[in-house]
Amino acid sequence: MNATVKGDVETMGFALEKPVKNIIVNDSVKIDYIEKDGILIASRVAKVTLKKKEIKPAEATSASGKK
Repeated sequence: MNATVKGDVETMGFALEKPVKNIIVNDSVKIDYIEKDGILIASRVAKVTLKKKEIKPAEATSASGKK
């Protein structure tokens, strides 16, 4: 198993039993997987749509750091 963690992002390598459509590099995905003989095998891959965090005007700050 090959995994690296940087900040709150974990990068893992998976083997696929069949090609996955409509997913490109840097897409966020949810993966269901099993481990067999030390290899992570993806059984289901689903694209995840991340919602942008909304900032309320009262929470916004200027470049000087003052509200």
